[in-house]
Amino acid sequence: MTSIAVLLFPAALPLLWTVLYLHRERLGLTALSRRGSLVVAFLVLQMLVDLVSETTSIGHHFRFKGVTTAWLVIDVVLAVVAWRSAKPGWPRLLVDQTVALTRGTSWWERILAALAAVEFGIFVFTGSLYWPTNGDSLVYHLARVAHWVQNGSVAQYAAHYTAQIELSPLHEYNMAQLHILAGTDRLDGFVQLTAAIICVIGASEVARLLGGARRVQVLAAALAATIPSLVLEATSTQNNDFAAATIVGLLVLLLVWRPAGRFLPGAILIGGGLAVAAMTKGTLLTLAATTGLTLVAAQVVGQVRLSGIRKVAIRVGVGSAAALVALIVIAGPFFARNVEVFGSLTGPVTKTTVSKNLTAEAAASNVIRSTASNFQIGDGTGVEALISRTVLSGLKALYTPLHLDPRNANYLLGRESDAFRGGDFTSNQRTEDVGANPWDVVGIGLSLLFLMVGVIRGDRRLRLPLLLAVGIALAYVFFTGTARWSVFAVRYQTPMIVAWCPLMALVLARARRAIQVGAVLALVVLALPMLFDNVSRSVVHPNWSRGTGIQKYFRVGGDDSASSYLLPTSDGETAVGDAMSRTSCKSLGIANWILFEYPLWVSLHQHHWSGQISDVHVVNVSRTLVDPTFRPCALVRQVAATTSYVSADPGMVTLTLADSFVLSVDAELAGNISQNAPGFGSRVDGSKVMPGIGWVTTAKSPTMTRQADLYLMSSRARRVKLHFSGLFDTLLIGRAGSAGDPLAAVPSGGTADVTVLLPPGLTTLHLRAGSGHNVTMAGVELRQ
Repeated sequence: MTSIAVLLFPAALPLLWTVLYLHRERLGLTALSRRGSLVVAFLVLQMLVDLVSETTSIGHHFRFKGVTTAWLVIDVVLAVVAWRSAKPGWPRLLVDQTVALTRGTSWWERILAALAAVEFGIFVFTGSLYWPTNGDSLVYHLARVAHWVQNGSVAQYAAHYTAQIELSPLHEYNMAQLHILAGTDRLDGFVQLTAAIICVIGASEVARLLGGARRVQVLAAALAATIPSLVLEATSTQNNDFAAATIVGLLVLLLVWRPAGRFLPGAILIGGGLAVAAMTKGTLLTLAATTGLTLVAAQVVGQVRLSGIRKVAIRVGVGSAAALVALIVIAGPFFARNVEVFGSLTGPVTKTTVSKNLTAEAAASNVIRSTASNFQIGDGTGVEALISRTVLSGLKALYTPLHLDPRNANYLLGRESDAFRGGDFTSNQRTEDVGANPWDVVGIGLSLLFLMVGVIRGDRRLRLPLLLAVGIALAYVFFTGTARWSVFAVRYQTPMIVAWCPLMALVLARARRAIQVGAVLALVVLALPMLFDNVSRSVVHPNWSRGTGIQKYFRVGGDDSASSYLLPTSDGETAVGDAMSRTSCKSLGIANWILFEYPLWVSLHQHHWSGQISDVHVVNVSRTLVDPTFRPCALVRQVAATTSYVSADPGMVTLTLADSFVLSVDAELAGNISQNAPGFGSRVDGSKVMPGIGWVTTAKSPTMTRQADLYLMSSRARRVKLHFSGLFDTLLIGRAGSAGDPLAAVPSGGTADVTVLLPPGLTTLHLRAGSGHNVTMAGVELRQ
């Protein structure tokens, strides 16, 4: 059933494509080509993804039945509209047009098409074989997906790390619906792959709408397909290619919209496109605003000359109102919930990315540093390293007179503060988290200069491209100038670079044919390391088959790859999954921030544990969303390895597991757990001793505070000895609920044995240090 249902979601894209292309004139989008209709269809699909997510979440129906029904209805409606709108004999006509298009291609276009097919095949190959391993995705992108799928709703929830609930969620809405329909995360990377394809096609369409001939359109597609950051993320579970596809779709709409004729449908689509941009990534807002205003202004000026200012002003006003309504309908529910939780459209994590006490010098410094990040390339030797050192030294010369401390936390995010250092950047350059786009930056700079010179010399055809270029440039300066700089911020520039590709193609097409061919081939060669030896998903150093269980989510890089970029081990999450699967507990509370939370969900699933997972003991502003009816019978924490964590969960057995994971389980339900707490053991078959509240769980040897609980478990009634070794303080021991003298008073010394009569099941002992100080032991053991 799921194998069929999962097709309902992607099937909507070709159906939307068909309907939009057939009805483009009625929608006031006459200028759209067939491929342009596909780009706009992707944007409309995202509007539907948002609406399906939000509407099915009402009443917690964001589950298999609700999502399947929604897409089935959408597909049927689209199929009926497409069928009734199609001309007689359309299949034959489509085949004839495709054949004619193929025959009309040059040898050069066929080579590029073959290279694109190879690139696509490699993406499908790696996307199918590799598990999601991106750090941010394991921390919050996919963690929020797991919560939504469990909750049956995309509503915000109490979270220790608010990035899970405050950041724009549209890309994750796509992955969540795939999880629901397919029952797996193995399709997650194909959301970005689809977006990468839309970027390439969209760049070509934008080039056409800017007046570029066929050669310009081909060049634009080739430039987009070789952007290093886009290639690195093409099957990632991050969202920058997805964001770029959103912007390209919005640009296409802005270029084909006219404030005349059937202007209203296009205005509504533009409003929906702006909503999709806002719901995709906060970093897009500046780019959408600057390019949107410049392109709309260009359209308005042109129409004023034809229709008069009064008529155009009325249409623009009505269109703006319609666009605003569409924006509110699509993006309103999510941001309204953010306002309810955080008191603003964004939350605390977003605010940490914005520079504080910003000055003109600081803004200029961060623009320079953001540009410099793209030139941290090469392994320290050779041509790339020479180019890197030359450019970085030049940019540093611009940076130094601004007198900004690079370590100033007001303008820096993370620990790496030197944007101009040399060294071996192989790992960063081929890692989706970082990346570098040096040749695109060079092309952007040259293209901007050429467009300005061309317009000054009177080339009217370059006016609109220059206007778009200025809008993108302003967005870059504003965004990089106001955001705190980080080596991880290069990937945020992917949407801007994709938007630049048509402009670079317009300029490149004016060069000699040999220069065009050489430039494209050079970019193809320079992109090969990102394609074949992506640190996360390498082809030449295959790593997809290593490890079992959730280990594959942590296998990034490897010993024989060009670089190693390893995440922590998976032992802690695996141990939690194993322990919980041996209990009858069905409610697990996440009691503090588990850094790589998503693998914990996967581990529990792989160990066949089914139950409710929720964040508890939340101290940030989202604590108002804690479900008061949720009563966890187990709690999991992750503590620093250097921290002496004292178990503080009454009535619960506490275990210290690998990677500093601490698991507390209701003592009544913990008897089948196979793990032993460090320093606690039993030589009696069918019995166990485990620590409760008041023990320092991360110590190598058992250390109890002045008061602590000890749980003894036995399969039948028996008499045993409770052996304490390495004991150096007086210890008073009593049974839980007893009101008389203690069971035993152990004097200070090196060892002690206490005879205990155990009934079947659980026995709780209370321990108290006679001196009132903590007691350090070598071990606690049950013996015959």
